[in-house]
Amino acid sequence: MKTAALITAAGMGSGKNRFTPILELGGETMIERSIRTIKEAGIELIVLITGAQQNSLKKIIDDEELIFLDNPDFHETDMFRSVCIGLKYLQNRCDRVLFNPADVPLLSTETLTLLLSTKTELTIPVYNRNQGHPVLISSGLIPKLLKFKGDGGLREALKQTASEIQAVEVTDKTVLLDINSSAEYRELIAIEKSRNNQNAVRPIIGFELDRQTRFFSERTARFLLFIDRSGSIQTAAQIMNISYSKGWKMINEAEQELGFKLLNRAAGGAEGGQSEMTDRGRKLVNAFLEMNKELNETARDLFPKHFGDLF
Repeated sequence: MKTAALITAAGMGSGKNRFTPILELGGETMIERSIRTIKEAGIELIVLITGAQQNSLKKIIDDEELIFLDNPDFHETDMFRSVCIGLKYLQNRCDRVLFNPADVPLLSTETLTLLLSTKTELTIPVYNRNQGHPVLISSGLIPKLLKFKGDGGLREALKQTASEIQAVEVTDKTVLLDINSSAEYRELIAIEKSRNNQNAVRPIIGFELDRQTRFFSERTARFLLFIDRSGSIQTAAQIMNISYSKGWKMINEAEQELGFKLLNRAAGGAEGGQSEMTDRGRKLVNAFLEMNKELNETARDLFPKHFGDLF
C-alpha cells in the first residue's frame, strides 16, 4: 500500500508563545527530525501544512520533494482545518495517510513500523492507556472526515467516522509528548539523548576561542549556521531557544574580538531583514566545527585507555 505522511505546522498552538516546530533537537529542528524519521520509515510523499512562520519553515527545510500547503486561515481555525487541507490534497494520491502534528516531533522508527504493519481503517498508538500520535488513516476514511461538520476537532471526527479502530500498544512515551512548556521540551531532549545512548559516561571535549575574553564557542558556531540556513537572526534565536538580544550579543562580541564581520545583513523589506554568513565567517565556522569533531574523536579513542577500569 502506498502511504503518505501529513504534518501540520500551521498554528502556534494553545497557550504557546513560541513556534515549537523550529526548536532545536540534536542539531536539527524538530520539524526536520520528524521529516527525516518519516523518510527512514520508507514514506516518500510528505505534505506539510504551514501558516504561522511559513516563510521561515520553507527556508529551513531544504527539501524539494516536500509538498507545502498553506492554511491562510490558521489564525481563526483549529488544527482540524489544516488536517482537512492536507487530506483533500492526498485523496486519490495514496492508500493511507500517516498524520502527525509538528509539535509531537520525536517519532521512533519502531513505533512507525508497528503502525505501518496494520491494515485497519484507523490505527492509533497507545502508551499507558493514553492515545497519541501519529495516527494512520486509510484513504476510505478521508471522504467521511472531509464531510465532518461537528465540534471536537480531529479527535471527535475520527471517533464518529471510523468504524474500525485498532489501538497499538507502544513502549514509546513520546507519542504523547506535545511540546507545550519548557519542562516538556527538556524532557524531550533527555529522551533523545537516552535514545542515542548518551546516558553512558563519555568524554566531551569542547573548546572556545579566547582573546581578552572567551568569545566563540560551539554554540556560537551552531547559531551562525542556523542564521545562514534561515536567513534570519530572529528565526535562528527561536531555533536555539534564546532571546533575540542574546543572539545579537553573541555575534557582536565575536565580531569585535575577531576584527572582521561574520554576517552580511540587509535590512528592510516586507519580510524583514536578511542575514547570511560572510565567506570569512563561513570558513571560521567550518574550521571550528572540524577541529571540535577531531578533538572529540581523539578523546573517545583515549577514554578507554585511561578510564577503562572505572566504567
